[in-house]
Amino acid sequence: MKKYLVGGAVRDRLMGEEPRDFDYVIVGATEEEKRFLTQSWRRISQGYEVYQTENYDEVTFTTQSMEEDVRRRDFTCNAVAYDTESDILIDPLHGADDICNKVVRAVSYRNLQEDPVRALRGMRMLAVLSSKEGVATLDPETEQWISEFVLMAFEKEPSRAWQEIQKIMSEPYWFVAIRALSPYTSWLKVPSGGDCGVVANPEIRSALCMSHVVDWTGYGGLKRWERLARGVGALSTINLSNAEALWLFWKNHKNIAEELRECIAFLGYDERIMQVYDILYTQEQLKQIEHNVIVHQGCKGKAIAEAIHLQAVRCIHNMITSGPIYDY
Repeated sequence: MKKYLVGGAVRDRLMGEEPRDFDYVIVGATEEEKRFLTQSWRRISQGYEVYQTENYDEVTFTTQSMEEDVRRRDFTCNAVAYDTESDILIDPLHGADDICNKVVRAVSYRNLQEDPVRALRGMRMLAVLSSKEGVATLDPETEQWISEFVLMAFEKEPSRAWQEIQKIMSEPYWFVAIRALSPYTSWLKVPSGGDCGVVANPEIRSALCMSHVVDWTGYGGLKRWERLARGVGALSTINLSNAEALWLFWKNHKNIAEELRECIAFLGYDERIMQVYDILYTQEQLKQIEHNVIVHQGCKGKAIAEAIHLQAVRCIHNMITSGPIYDY
């Protein structure tokens, strides 16, 4: 009997991150060994011998070799295993190379065909493998395969499909997956209200639709990402020469500043929007206005908000009129 760490935990470690959860495969266990090990575990699958331990780890028993086991998995970045006793990486499909190169590659067409929801998981892997060093890409053949199964996943397994969308939207680089998904989500309706209806950018439109539907179906937890998507949409529609409008935008979105910056940079907005964004989010004088009004000027009560507003608008006006790009 041998025990292997598999899947996401190995992937996370190869990326230099702390594993999010731990899945194990036990090869060659006898029936007596299984009965002993699973006394306090809960079986969670009828097809495969999969159990959940007291620590909520998942353990699968198999009679296959580890090399055979990884070949039935979804993507090469998840088709890696670690021999905990011998300190050996089991990687017949070169998943470690794909993780390093940020490439999402399907193990096989058949593996996606068996479970269409895996197509959405592939999109999620784009977000998982992306980082500040660069965004992940789909292997061209895998992209072609995935395109066949995305809509099928929503049609055949809607509950599981939306759970995958929830997981996508919970990733820091969710917008990488949303861009890849946007060609397949034109059938979603944009939720009404706020500035949502005027968002033309297809990636942001997809994000708004998905966050709305996932929240409506009860999976929840996506309000922050909806605000982020709305923020990008709002920035693309405001008058860039209006200091008052820019200040209000800054007030409403400064709590998601860094994420918003990465998002709009990735989505390829034009130079003017990027420069306005950088004025708002990187100018130290603007960030210090609130502190200065309260600490150095001694304003109190309602006078604080009024003084901040006036000085901020004046500061922004001076910045947007100082560069040639704002010469209308």
